[in-house]
Amino acid sequence: MTYYCPFCHNPVDPSQRNVWQKESGWTQKRKAGGTNALALRKAEQEWAHPGCVTLAKDGLLGQVRLG
Repeated sequence: MTYYCPFCHNPVDPSQRNVWQKESGWTQKRKAGGTNALALRKAEQEWAHPGCVTLAKDGLLGQVRLG
C-alpha cells in the first residue's frame, strides 16, 4: 500500500527511520491549563515525512520565500 504525506502529498515509506505516524486519543484539560497525557491512544494509518512535520511545527509549511 502506498501512503502519502498529508503535508507535501508525496509518497512516504512508513518503514523509513524518523517517519511520523498520526495518533489520536483523549486528553483531559487541567484546571491550571494544559492537558494530561494522551489516553486510549489509537495509531492512525497516516504517515508524514520528518522534514514536513518540522516545518509544520515551526509554522513554515506552505509559506513561500520572498524576493
